[in-house]
Amino acid sequence: MVTARAQLATLGTFVERASEQVGTCPSCGKPITGRDLFAVSRCPSCRAPLTELLAPRTTGPGGLDPREMLLIAGALGALIGLYVSSRK
Repeated sequence: MVTARAQLATLGTFVERASEQVGTCPSCGKPITGRDLFAVSRCPSCRAPLTELLAPRTTGPGGLDPREMLLIAGALGALIGLYVSSRK
């Protein structure tokens, strides 16, 4: 029970911080939130991708972009964590 409460508290903190401004869009200069950066990965104003803010581009056009793979892996890890914690 204590573990579940700790996990819920951590998730609550994440949700609270998701609405905070974490920077500006490199394309249009409008503010972006944690949700825009980590969950949507696009600027809410101009819809430009924000993955460049997380990691620099390392491949040329048409290549596999490691930044996007990291985002997918992080999202998958979060989903697995939520699933495991909900099963206990």
